[in-house]
Amino acid sequence: MKKNYFLARAAMTLLLTIVCLDIQAQETTTFKYTATEKISRFENESFKALFVGATAIVSHDFDAGTGNGTVVYEGTVTALGNNALMFQSALTSIVIPEGVTKLGFQAFKGCSNITTIKLPKSLNTTEGLVFDGCSGLANGKLIVDDLAWWCSVSWGGPYSTPLYYAKHIYSDEDTEITNLIIPEGVTSIGSDAFNRCEGITSVSFPSTLKSIGDNAFANTGLKSVDITKGLTTINSGAFMNCANLTSVTIPEGVETIGGSAFCKTGLTSLKLPSTIRSMSQSFYGCESLATLTLTDGITTLGGSFYSCTALTSVNIPGSIKEVGSSDFSSCTGLTTVTLNEGTEKVDFNDCTNLETINFPTSIKKVAIKGSSKLETVTLNEGIQEIISFNDCSALQQINVPSTVIYVGTFKNCNALEKVIVADVASWCAARHYDSRYYGPQKQAGKLYLGTVDQNEEITNLVVPEGVTKITGEAFLGLPNITTVTLPSTLTTMENKVFQGCTGVTDVYSLANPVTMSWSESDNNFKDGKETLMHVLDVEMWKSKFPNANATFVSDMMQVNYTATSAVNFSKKQFTGATAMLGNFFDTETGNGYAIFSGNVTAVAKQAFAGATTLTSIDLPDGIATIGSNAFNGCTGLTTMTLPSTVTLFKDNAFAGLENITDVWCVADPTALTWNGTGFKPNKETLMHVPLAEDWEEVFQRVNVTLVSDMTRFRYTAMAKESSAFNILEKFTGAEEIVSHVFNGETGEGTLIFKGIVTKFNDPFKNNKNLTGITVPSSVTEIGGQAFYECSNLKTVILPDAITSLGDYIFNRCTSLTTVNIPNMLTNLPMCMFTKCTSLTDITIPEGVESIGSYAFSDCTGLTNLAIPLTVNTVYSHAFDGCTNITDVFCKAEPFTKWDGNNSGFKPERATKFFVSDADAWMEKFPNANVTFFTFILGDVDGKDGLTAADVVGMVRIIAGDTEGLYPDRADMNGDGEVNIADVVAIAKLILSE
Repeated sequence: MKKNYFLARAAMTLLLTIVCLDIQAQETTTFKYTATEKISRFENESFKALFVGATAIVSHDFDAGTGNGTVVYEGTVTALGNNALMFQSALTSIVIPEGVTKLGFQAFKGCSNITTIKLPKSLNTTEGLVFDGCSGLANGKLIVDDLAWWCSVSWGGPYSTPLYYAKHIYSDEDTEITNLIIPEGVTSIGSDAFNRCEGITSVSFPSTLKSIGDNAFANTGLKSVDITKGLTTINSGAFMNCANLTSVTIPEGVETIGGSAFCKTGLTSLKLPSTIRSMSQSFYGCESLATLTLTDGITTLGGSFYSCTALTSVNIPGSIKEVGSSDFSSCTGLTTVTLNEGTEKVDFNDCTNLETINFPTSIKKVAIKGSSKLETVTLNEGIQEIISFNDCSALQQINVPSTVIYVGTFKNCNALEKVIVADVASWCAARHYDSRYYGPQKQAGKLYLGTVDQNEEITNLVVPEGVTKITGEAFLGLPNITTVTLPSTLTTMENKVFQGCTGVTDVYSLANPVTMSWSESDNNFKDGKETLMHVLDVEMWKSKFPNANATFVSDMMQVNYTATSAVNFSKKQFTGATAMLGNFFDTETGNGYAIFSGNVTAVAKQAFAGATTLTSIDLPDGIATIGSNAFNGCTGLTTMTLPSTVTLFKDNAFAGLENITDVWCVADPTALTWNGTGFKPNKETLMHVPLAEDWEEVFQRVNVTLVSDMTRFRYTAMAKESSAFNILEKFTGAEEIVSHVFNGETGEGTLIFKGIVTKFNDPFKNNKNLTGITVPSSVTEIGGQAFYECSNLKTVILPDAITSLGDYIFNRCTSLTTVNIPNMLTNLPMCMFTKCTSLTDITIPEGVESIGSYAFSDCTGLTNLAIPLTVNTVYSHAFDGCTNITDVFCKAEPFTKWDGNNSGFKPERATKFFVSDADAWMEKFPNANVTFFTFILGDVDGKDGLTAADVVGMVRIIAGDTEGLYPDRADMNGDGEVNIADVVAIAKLILSE
């Protein structure tokens, strides 16, 4: 019995020991607080989420008399969750236990009566808005007895630190911290660590410090800051709104000053170290900053001195490549800016009192806006873009170096009087932005040429040779320009180049209109086409630029030449020349040309006498007289070209030309006066002319050998036809154009090629300008589509020598009314006259053997047709759509090949097909879409049989009266003509019957 008692007691003791050990092993977390009532939030059913790590509520005691509360949780609480004690207005103080590392989002939001909070040194993170609305903290004391820990906390923003409302910190109950000493060992100060701590007036940093976090000392009472060496980064807003901060020492080594780091502080002076590499509006709004020192080595400003209104001067080192538009924007006190070599772009905005700024040669881009006291700007060579001088209302003068490629706006530069360009060529090449309203030349109304010290207003504008393009609006709004000379190299004039140049009376253009691009309708020059544009070829310019606000005048002349060295030209050499506009010579090729203004009519007496370096010369049309001894002694001259307009060679005009081998002359020999002398002796000089026979009739005795090796095309057109004839490769045998004359009033043109043209292909295809053409007798072949869709072509004269015409040659020439088919032609090509709807009459000559497919299809203007004896083949659809042909007179025997059913004519066999034996034709072509009739040769009145009336009718036909008669029956002897021989033949036939 006694033994059992002792065993039971031992077991009970063991059980109690195990329970006690288990209770001792279970950890707890205790929160102490004061409040006006018990905070039931601690017992919330979601307490595990609100107090992270708590597993159970052990106890929650509250003494209503003292307001003291104690909460014990089972487990280790490591964090207060989101909204943990949000809106607990009864809470007046709280001690957060050690072990808690994080305060969640809005953890104490709205706890407006809390005055004291003790944070554990285990805390390392607060999330957003933790203490938002905790205004009662301003009535308590925030005790921070470990600054190293405090600096290490990652505060989640200004509302996530109790300092937002507390504004003061204490090291104990009785000692407020005003002179803040960050202890050694601290390497970084967290964001918002001391934000809004108004009580601190100074701070000392340890040598170990590397960075200061965002807003770390923003809105504090700091008066001065001495940053120790070793610090590299001052983050955004670090000292923002420290109104009492008047001085700061930033040592070498600092690389980054973040956005608004010292924004709106009371700084009066500042020196930045050379190590700075990044800033962003760092000193924005420092309105007391009067002295700024930028150490060479700094590479960026980042808009950092925006609205520093007390700054009066600044020296910007060359290490800063770009001064941005906001770097010194609205620095209204700034009067002087010193730039140094190395800086490439500057942009000053609203520095209203800026008076002086220098520009080193390294500057590439410049913009100054709103500097209303700036009067003069001098730019150096090297600058590329003048972006803007808008609202520089006092600016009187600016120069534009030759390196400038962009000229921007000068809006409201009302005092601007002088815009000085270094040279015209670069000004023409530069891009001009919105000059019609705000360009510098528009504002000033004048343009000067030269240097800052020596310049002259441009009134006689000469665009130099070599310029290929004049950019848009380059000379817009310059009413004092009176004359303009455009170079031969010019290929492009962009929009509004000379708009508003209302004083221009004369423009001398050496450019080629064929290659020129010009927005001619942009209201350039004087109104009402009062400006005269002097050009080499009026018709070409009119054709290319019909809307030009100028009147084209042909009173210029170009003389092409070759020489061993440049030849001296002057206006005295040509009668009627008013000025020599240029003499251009290429020393490498030996090619040159001189251009003169005025109506030149003659080469003056002794004009080129003794010019031994001259090797060839081409005298242009317009020259009528070659003066006496004009080329006497030009011993180097080997070839020359004489114009179509020349009518007089005076005595000894060509004497002493002992080496001249070839003369190309397109003059009319019947209008020329010449004694036949000159050139090489013994007729050793070859004179190339269009037709030697014409010359031999007039000049039986000349000291030259006449050679016919030129080809003349005569044509009519609405404008000078240059585009087609300039394609030399289309004309077989053509070497170059010797002469091209066009009369704009009559529309008649004559072009002469050097060389014998025997063939051309399709240079006139789709030409809407050509109205008529006479093909020269040397041509024997014309390629396919040669005149395809020349919709305004009316008349074509082809030589009999042609033996081959290509397919589609006159296809869709809808205006064609007159054309002859050459006698040597044996085959009419496919689609020869397709859709030539204006063609009413055509003669197919004897000798033609075949008519190609669709040759006359859709020739709706044809009413009758004669087919000669020689035709033996008519290919399919040859006369499709010829719905108005009533009569066909065919002398041929039944064709070898003819698909009569597919050959067109009027429907339902309404076309009469007159043949020598209708029965034979009907037998061979029973399905032909025509009605065959037998006709009698000579029966010209169509009244069956030969009578005296037919003799009378024959005579009428010869006289040209064909009304009521059939001329196709009149050629009795088949020679292709109707003449007296046919009258005799029919008379004999009637008498024999």
